[in-house]
Amino acid sequence: MAFQQPASLYYGQHLPHGIAAFAYLTGRQGTWRSIHSIKYEEEYYTSAQFATPCPPLAGHPTDVAKLLEKASVSPNDQIYTARDSNCLLLSDFGNRWSVNQPPRGQHVFVEHVGANKCGVQTNDPLFLAWLDDNWAARNMMQAYNAPLPWGLHASTTPSRRTVLDVGTFDPCPNASTTSFIDRIAQHALYQANTGDWNGVLSSFDHMLSIAKPSFNHTTHWFDYTDVDDVYHLALMKIVGQRLLDDNSRASPRVLEHVRALHGNLLTMQGRNATGGLIGWTTSVKNVKSLINTETTALAVLALCAGAQFCFEASAPPMKPARGFFVRPYAVVSAVVGRSPAGHRMVFGPNVRLPTGEFVVSFNLRMNSSRVPNEDQFVGTVDDFDGVSVLASMDFHGSENEWSLVNLGVSVTTQDNSMEFRVWWHGTTAFDVGAITVAAKKNSQQDAIQSTDFNQVQAAEDYSRTRWDFALRHV
Repeated sequence: MAFQQPASLYYGQHLPHGIAAFAYLTGRQGTWRSIHSIKYEEEYYTSAQFATPCPPLAGHPTDVAKLLEKASVSPNDQIYTARDSNCLLLSDFGNRWSVNQPPRGQHVFVEHVGANKCGVQTNDPLFLAWLDDNWAARNMMQAYNAPLPWGLHASTTPSRRTVLDVGTFDPCPNASTTSFIDRIAQHALYQANTGDWNGVLSSFDHMLSIAKPSFNHTTHWFDYTDVDDVYHLALMKIVGQRLLDDNSRASPRVLEHVRALHGNLLTMQGRNATGGLIGWTTSVKNVKSLINTETTALAVLALCAGAQFCFEASAPPMKPARGFFVRPYAVVSAVVGRSPAGHRMVFGPNVRLPTGEFVVSFNLRMNSSRVPNEDQFVGTVDDFDGVSVLASMDFHGSENEWSLVNLGVSVTTQDNSMEFRVWWHGTTAFDVGAITVAAKKNSQQDAIQSTDFNQVQAAEDYSRTRWDFALRHV
């Protein structure tokens, strides 16, 4: 059974990191849980801690310790809830601050199951389901064609996470005076949804001033030394990607940060004892922090924001050719004197696309101060359909900067096996990062469908989940 994505969906499927994290959250060790009954008793936040005005309710005292104790167990699939930071309550369909009980067969995402970055349970689980967490995870479930969480509802005050897609409610209109990246990012996404691109750029710069980026000479990207919440990096990446998608604001500076944020997320992802990719923990710096729903869902969305499919040159189903180097910071490198000049450097993923117009975007970085002459090209990108080259482009590079090379592709036959290739000319060292596929703007697309992603070794857990991942987009 395949679930079709809505036409307005902004997020796609990332292989292998995104699909593996999605599979972990929805698998038997994750936070996607069957719900037989739901209880609303204690509050988590005090009146002063809510982001929006939230009156106290009789019979629902704020008692964090008692709530955490109760929600550490889930007898007979009993789940707890409380009003989230916007004073919204899961399953409160009448907007009366009272819960409705679920019909049979429903699922929700709970806060966490006590697992650390290695997937080992080191703490009690927290079977507490928030409306805002489940709204963020809703976007992830849509992107991966899966059933949506139960209990979501419209309200006179929408969830702050509605701005992740097309929401036009501003969850933080006073963001310019705050130092909380989460609130600034929510406001920036509202600005993007309403077309205020100058405002988005200003908000993005505001977040960078708080994050204090510092250049890492090993990875050749920025670290964000004052950011301790992984989901803040994810939100910053989504906002940056929105800027790139609006061509009038797409600048080399924004691209540098989008690539750096992307790389940071890739390298921060947890792995289990066998090396399998799992989820993300809350904290960048605290080694005792736990994998949770909100952080992982937002990281998954950030990895493939603005495209239908996203691949990493350094990981399956893409393949690096012999003589080129897979770096621990998620790029494939060509090295002068060691890599074979004139050869194919990266290729894959060999998927079938429907007929239509697409843009294949290659993230490339000339990792050297040796700038080629104007008549010299660093390399070539092309799209091979199994029979012939559909499109190709030679490219120059900029010294130690990322470039986004967009290749327009017209697919005229359904009998194809698409291979995106990068060729190295040998003139200077450079890196290949993510390769993304997006439907060309203003073109009507049929479903994008992959025939077989079971070959993706790094996403081994996903094959054990309960859905058929025929990848589709309308």
